[in-house]
Amino acid sequence: MRPYLAVIIDSFRAAVASRVLYIMLLLITILFFLICPWNIKETTDWKLSSRTHLPKPEKVVERLIEKGKSGKTKSAKKVWSLLSPKLQKSLEKVYGQNENGDDAQDQDQDQDQDQADNNSEREDRRVYRDLVDELNDIICQPDFYQPDDWGRFAITGEVKELLKDGPESLSEDQSRRLNRLLVGKAIPALGKPDGSTVTLYYWSYSYDPYWTFPIGRAAIAKGVAEITAFFFDKILMSAGILIGILITANIVPQTFDPGSLNLLLSKPISRSGLYLSRFFGGCSQVAICSAYLFFGTWLWLGLAMGLWDSAFLWSIPIYTLVFAIYFSVSALVGLLYRSPILSIVMAVVFWAICYAVGTTHTVFDRSLQNERKYDPLVTDKALVAIDGLGNGVTWSADANDWKIVGQPEGPVGPEATGMAFNQWFIKFKMFPYQIRPTLGPDNKIHSGLAFVFPPAPNGRGSHEAFVLDGDNGQMKKVGDFPRSTMTMFAAKDGLVLANRSGSFGLWDPTESEAPKTKSLGPEEPVRITTAYSSAMNAINEEIAVHKFEDNQHSIVVFRREGDAYVRDRSKAIDIGTGKKMKCYLAYAGDTILVVPGNNSIVSLDANTLDAKTTDLQCETTCGIDTISASPDGQWIALMYANRKLWLMNVAEQTVTKPMMTGQGNVSSVAFDPQSRMCVFDRESQLKVYETDGLSTIDTYSPTDGPFEIAYRYMISPIYTVFPKPGEFYKVTSYLSAARDTSANPEVDLIGEPAIEHPLLPLWSGLGFMVLMLTLSCAVFHFKDY
Repeated sequence: MRPYLAVIIDSFRAAVASRVLYIMLLLITILFFLICPWNIKETTDWKLSSRTHLPKPEKVVERLIEKGKSGKTKSAKKVWSLLSPKLQKSLEKVYGQNENGDDAQDQDQDQDQDQADNNSEREDRRVYRDLVDELNDIICQPDFYQPDDWGRFAITGEVKELLKDGPESLSEDQSRRLNRLLVGKAIPALGKPDGSTVTLYYWSYSYDPYWTFPIGRAAIAKGVAEITAFFFDKILMSAGILIGILITANIVPQTFDPGSLNLLLSKPISRSGLYLSRFFGGCSQVAICSAYLFFGTWLWLGLAMGLWDSAFLWSIPIYTLVFAIYFSVSALVGLLYRSPILSIVMAVVFWAICYAVGTTHTVFDRSLQNERKYDPLVTDKALVAIDGLGNGVTWSADANDWKIVGQPEGPVGPEATGMAFNQWFIKFKMFPYQIRPTLGPDNKIHSGLAFVFPPAPNGRGSHEAFVLDGDNGQMKKVGDFPRSTMTMFAAKDGLVLANRSGSFGLWDPTESEAPKTKSLGPEEPVRITTAYSSAMNAINEEIAVHKFEDNQHSIVVFRREGDAYVRDRSKAIDIGTGKKMKCYLAYAGDTILVVPGNNSIVSLDANTLDAKTTDLQCETTCGIDTISASPDGQWIALMYANRKLWLMNVAEQTVTKPMMTGQGNVSSVAFDPQSRMCVFDRESQLKVYETDGLSTIDTYSPTDGPFEIAYRYMISPIYTVFPKPGEFYKVTSYLSAARDTSANPEVDLIGEPAIEHPLLPLWSGLGFMVLMLTLSCAVFHFKDY
């Protein structure tokens, strides 16, 4: 063993002799001096800023004058009374200008008038800044809260929780948090505070308020981990690897200098052992730089940011492996031709080949992703889905392919040409961007389609209403849904539309094809944030909606009573965090399933809203993408961003990943009216399963064209086995605890893209390096020197 160790040390000394290692360590040290002073401090969110909390300052002034100065509202009166007399006069002046500002609009605007308006605008901004400063001073007053100043409607949620043991028991931060919540109750235009804020410091300096962010430490951890991993991979390590190749290119050729090889082989050492020792000796200097860089970064993030992420420690062997992949090519060329220059050139050529293979795969893959189909609806008369561009498609048995039958209005001319070009580089599917196809009570298929890139600046969120005409198999446009419509449910007497504000409307297609809705209430709506944050029970037509208020998640259930929905019951739920987070809902039978962005699945009894099961677990490193409940209330399907499908048995309250073809490549899942599961996989292949036993009933698979054949049988296999040294940031991101919700329950992964095949660069790189080293050892063993 000692002879091999001596060769490794000798190779390391050869690299050190160039003094480049010292330069690299010095540069890393300078980098640490630049970044280590950065640190963060997390506090409860209580401080107001004019940049964040005064989007409409005139509303704040209006509230203070009309409700506070007049004394109509006790809480607003209390805040007004604590403002300085000078600021009160300034606010009254601003309020009077806002009231009378419209009268001067018809007058001629000369240069003097423009200057006066600019001066007035600057004065208003100064008044608003003074208002924010004085409100912050009020929030800092420990005796601001007096019970007589606040009605019972203000003492709810988090305010009630803080006052549980009396205001005298609160810490300074808790007292300011309480006062901030109360000021928000008194002046609703200020908005509600977030759970916590993070302030960024360089040494002890912070540029307030621009370095203060209304997010928690968990979100900072996720962002810093991803940005740092990408930055190191694409910039620092790329430069470091290039330098490493330059200074190690002569290690193997030097082995064959006159007298060197004979001297080495005279020792009790094999040729393969000699070559591998020289190889690992060359890797040692990169390993030292990687260890210094990533261990130092890990310490900085832990001590200054409070982010102890083991992914940075894993980066040491990972990025040493990246260098070893390139060096294995360089070393083989040096073995064959004994030329350091040629070794460097071939390492660069190898990088170019890797880049070309990766880019070709990305372009072909992105184009196929845009051809994926979503939201299947299978009926006796038709098979309908939505493609990546938001078009309605149906299955054509004659052509054995999907054909477009409904197309929303989109760009034309040069814009359409640009769309056709960009589909090779941009993933168009924006989730959610259309109202899912729904079978109405008239047995017609209805859908709301929206072009992926709306042509009008205010077009986002609008949906063109389509009905499938059974006679000609085309989707006929019948108007536009209201712009704020989020989702559509099938009821016995029509189609229920839910808009963003939480109001429901009934569209009866048997009375009129134009989507004019009849209001169904409710009087106390709950804002709907995504298309899946509300769900209808197909049996009793109750609608459940996720609500977040006062740092508390809850579920509200609305019951249908004749021509209106009324709030029936609600209850707070525990999802593992009090942070604001999106939640997806499914309502099946007597179960309401809640899947938040941190993947802590909660199953609720629909009648009492008590938790049935809280230990369900599916994926932890990617968010849920689609959730769907069967009409018979027995099954709930969950599809995650990594394209893996999970299935919940409602009666048994168990969640399993079914053994089925296409797992890991699922596009979308839904249930047909007979509660059969319809799954899109392999871009456009639709399979219909009998949910019990998962036996395949039907398969609708388009015939592959030349493009698909080339991708499936040539490009994809080559990419899979070919080394991917430029994609190792996927490995570190995957290993990062910041994206793992089991370790970081405050991260919201809904809408976040999943890391596709995160460990593939590791396995393909290891395989390629072993192949190169085996080939090199064979050449060295049999070649006569």
